[in-house]
Amino acid sequence: GSLATSASLKDRMGATFGDQRVRMDPDTLAAALQALERAASRNQLQRARYPDEPSQFVSSEVEVDEKIQGLHPLAASPELFPQFVELGGVQTLLGLLSHQNVDLSIAA
Repeated sequence: GSLATSASLKDRMGATFGDQRVRMDPDTLAAALQALERAASRNQLQRARYPDEPSQFVSSEVEVDEKIQGLHPLAASPELFPQFVELGGVQTLLGLLSHQNVDLSIAA
């Protein structure tokens, strides 16, 4: 019932690595956004360089997806939302909404 739903929602509020929950703080947020921006740029370059060879850019798309997932703990840290906006996080995610790979658009 509702207890299972609450537990499942709690699990989605932060990223976990093994048994350790990752907490978002200002430094973690800045690093995560920087990593996402680098991965997205790398992916754009790979897509432009090899437009007809998906095998050449698929690994960079996996990396973008992983970096998007790395922002999930932000949902449990609303106090960081202003910093997320200041660091350009909204623009970064909006840019990914128009990504050619629909799965990445949905993840953003």
